[in-house]
Amino acid sequence: MGLSMNAKNIAGAILMLIGGNNLAFSARYFYKHPLVEPCGTVCVQVFSYNEREYIEKCLSSILEQDIIRAYPNRFRLQVFDGGSTDGTIDVARDYGFEVIVLERGKLRARNYSVVAYPECWVHVHVDADTFFPSWWLRNVLWHFQYPDVVAVTTARLYYNPLLMPIMTVFRGFYNFERKVFGSNCAVRHDVFMENLFDTSYDGKENMVVEEEIRFYERLSRYGRIVYEPTPAFTRTCTRKYLF
Repeated sequence: MGLSMNAKNIAGAILMLIGGNNLAFSARYFYKHPLVEPCGTVCVQVFSYNEREYIEKCLSSILEQDIIRAYPNRFRLQVFDGGSTDGTIDVARDYGFEVIVLERGKLRARNYSVVAYPECWVHVHVDADTFFPSWWLRNVLWHFQYPDVVAVTTARLYYNPLLMPIMTVFRGFYNFERKVFGSNCAVRHDVFMENLFDTSYDGKENMVVEEEIRFYERLSRYGRIVYEPTPAFTRTCTRKYLF
């Protein structure tokens, strides 16, 4: 039995929304903010555990960031690893990243990366299975010229042709989820120090509540959190992690 006229209208509207949003997102994807020299040291900090399969693409995309190429002395590139046994650490060192091996626990590692490096003006936190267009970091850091900005998070899209059209509708232009994505964000050091993670959540099924939602709520009391549409791409994962 065919669809009713009402159902066809709804389906058509949904397809128009997806198509129109994707066209607009595609235009926004290529937009580049002016290239501005950071006013302090930016620590780009990658978090990994047994991710040899993915980390090379991540680190390569970081080294290709145009702002790092333009102002290399402003950046410190680090990998915080939870004791990988698959060669992840060797890959990170081969790419010239400073490697810090810690006890497993992502929230503990993220806290350590802030407390141990007070010289960082901004901490850029990324997951080892994530990669970026070459202007991603330029667009992220551009927002910190405004003193009320305490953090920037960006669109996160799963790198799968079937999922990306849907993801751009939900994550293309607005942070409906009110999250600071742990896989791709930047936070000012002074504000991060006031809002370290509760490590009792580390490794638990609901860790994302602390890492992305409660963290967002705490940071928002200190200033503005910017949602930058320039996407970070991460590996395709199970339905459990889609939204």
